[in-house]
Amino acid sequence: MWLNEKEGELMEPFLTAFELAPKKSLVLSWNSGTKIIAKYNTDYESENCLEEDDPDYEEFWACCVKVEKIIHLAENDNLNMSPEGSCFEITYHNIPDHYEPAYSE
Repeated sequence: MWLNEKEGELMEPFLTAFELAPKKSLVLSWNSGTKIIAKYNTDYESENCLEEDDPDYEEFWACCVKVEKIIHLAENDNLNMSPEGSCFEITYHNIPDHYEPAYSE
């Protein structure tokens, strides 16, 4: 997997945490107060949907997770969190500030 400089510091440890977690589920929390339990689905290359010649065009690695449970949804964040049972895309733009295994073995 190729990661740009920003992604390498953030996404690689995040994806590894899913690999090591029992049932591939993590408790994800953001400093805004939003907290969910999510299960790894897949990871893939994505983009910001601008034209390639746009100076703000960007390709990046994304992780698709299934939202198993919303523990708390902060009103002041801009995550556009998906409802329980749906998929949510995580990139280095919205990576959780904290994550830990959701289930112990």
